[in-house]
Amino acid sequence: MKEIETMRPKTGTRPKTPPIETSGSAHSSRDGADANPVGPPAGRIPGDSDRVTLDTTLSPSQGTGVSRPVPAAASVSIMPGSTSDARPGARYSLEDFTHPYVAGMPPADANGIRHFRQRQWVDVQLPGEEQRSHVYVLHDRHTGEYRAVMTSHQAFGPPIYRTTQNNLWSLDRHLTLLPANDYVFSATPNSDGLHEFRAAASASDAPVLGHALKDHNHRWVYIDPTQIKDKPLPKVKLAHWSDEEILNMYVVDEARIAEFREQAQASGKPPQAVVRTVAWNDYIHVTGTLKWLYPHLSSSERGDLLRSYNLTKTQLAKLRTDLRNGHAEHMPEWAEQHKSLTLDTNNAQRFKLIAEEFDGFATRFRAGREDLVTGHYSPDYLADYAAHLGYLRNKHNVLYRTDIAAMFRGETRLPFELARDGRMIHRKGNDTGSTAKRAFSATFGLYKATDYAVSKGGYHNALKYNTQANRYPGEVPPDGQRERHWSGGTDDGSEGRRFGDESDSESSFVFDETKGYEAKRTHQTMSFVYAIDTRGIEVVPLAENDVLNSSSSVGIYDHMEGHISMPTRGISAERIWLVHSDLSKAARVQDVLAMAGDRAEAIEQATWDGTVSQSYDIFYGTSVYDRLIDEIAGTEGVILTLPKGNSTFADDVVWPVPEHYRP
Repeated sequence: MKEIETMRPKTGTRPKTPPIETSGSAHSSRDGADANPVGPPAGRIPGDSDRVTLDTTLSPSQGTGVSRPVPAAASVSIMPGSTSDARPGARYSLEDFTHPYVAGMPPADANGIRHFRQRQWVDVQLPGEEQRSHVYVLHDRHTGEYRAVMTSHQAFGPPIYRTTQNNLWSLDRHLTLLPANDYVFSATPNSDGLHEFRAAASASDAPVLGHALKDHNHRWVYIDPTQIKDKPLPKVKLAHWSDEEILNMYVVDEARIAEFREQAQASGKPPQAVVRTVAWNDYIHVTGTLKWLYPHLSSSERGDLLRSYNLTKTQLAKLRTDLRNGHAEHMPEWAEQHKSLTLDTNNAQRFKLIAEEFDGFATRFRAGREDLVTGHYSPDYLADYAAHLGYLRNKHNVLYRTDIAAMFRGETRLPFELARDGRMIHRKGNDTGSTAKRAFSATFGLYKATDYAVSKGGYHNALKYNTQANRYPGEVPPDGQRERHWSGGTDDGSEGRRFGDESDSESSFVFDETKGYEAKRTHQTMSFVYAIDTRGIEVVPLAENDVLNSSSSVGIYDHMEGHISMPTRGISAERIWLVHSDLSKAARVQDVLAMAGDRAEAIEQATWDGTVSQSYDIFYGTSVYDRLIDEIAGTEGVILTLPKGNSTFADDVVWPVPEHYRP
């Protein structure tokens, strides 16, 4: 690309614009209006005093694309011009400062300035010219303005201001932009069409700071009511479209936005010759296109409108084609008919297409396959469809089921302890607000539970508690390895919050309030996997809520996670089955304790000491817990078969016993 320093102004016979007096005494605007109109009569517009002085010399270290300090993004009022750098009596036209437009120039920054070859450039458009030109500018530290500069010398020329046409600059005074977050604007305009504005968070009777209008980029612009008839805000064609929206949706150069507006205003449609940008997502593409049919709706409002049609993914793709990138006159008739069908609660075909799209989705989610890509539906329609599928809704507006056969969980708690206590108690750390009772995390996939077991169920400090009855953690004895291992740890349950703050009036279980006891399990290396019988219990499937329940939000850490609604007394040990390390079968924890008999105490102590084998091993055989399960099977005890081994999921489980009468 040709360097800008070598470019010269265009030649031709076109008459120049009126000359500009660069001395301070001739610093008036060309239409005779006050060059420095008074700002809002009360209150400061942000940016008025946020001027940063820039050196007028060029730094050799300043390269392409590097932004030097500039005034605040909000436009600032003009200060009286400085004569220190102007040549007295010198007169120039804007053409004297322009250079031919270079398409490869780096894009403008947030302040509308392009940085190239250690200089700052802005775009201008000369009268009668279709193409933009470039002007080299520097910031005048005395006035807080940008000034045009000739490349032949560093003397300041006239001030130049950014206009409302995005990154286009001119000799006319720029408009003062008002940050929407800093002010409150009246909902209705006055008789002159102006909106009053007050300080943000102020009362309705607070002093009026001034008046404003919105420009075509939906920005609030300060307007002086005394000058509105002499110098009104420029009328913009296609005013409901911002430059940013046009540039995002169409392949159009910034310099031709005005032409785009002109043609679109006349036809009510995008210009035929302009290419639409391609969005891979049909929903995003169609939502943008609908702006031509519903020009005064915001993007979110158009999204709500589109969802009200309850279109499947296939239908969205068809609608994208039928809207012809904004050239369609209305929504297609088939879409209107489908919308009416989905709203008719008495029509048996209401859920036909969504059922085809969602076919088997619950099974896929519960098997860990997150491959459901759907259309976009209204919350009411999804709620009705969820009810049609048999989902129930709890007090938190979260979907749940009571017909999920089983869930799995990785744990450090021993099966003997659970059997003796007759239950599994809630552990600290689970989210609340998803289930009617306490939310207890589990997973739909057996293989996922083994992953959690390796990480001690996600609760590393659980080994500081000797039993699940301990309200407070124990103290790690200073015996070398354990001391080093635990010294840097923290414990969220150190204040006794391990089991939450709810009362336990339903339970005879007694919690141990002892503090300062010795933690005896910190050498334990073995974890366990349990299958939990959840028949008849409220289970919240998080991934299914994410798809079917847009009106409520549940935090999803793992797409295979589900929350069991656990009563304060815990889950009955009758529902808890210890899984064999080869993942082929499981036995009730109470049967495992009974089979251990007199050996239970020694096995438990060995587990705490870390001398029990972690899992099944082809060289050393099964662990002692696996052998207990095998003994139960050998004596024709009750065994749960896990039909797919590592690939067993909740829906694969068929229990060999009737459902237990209590959770």
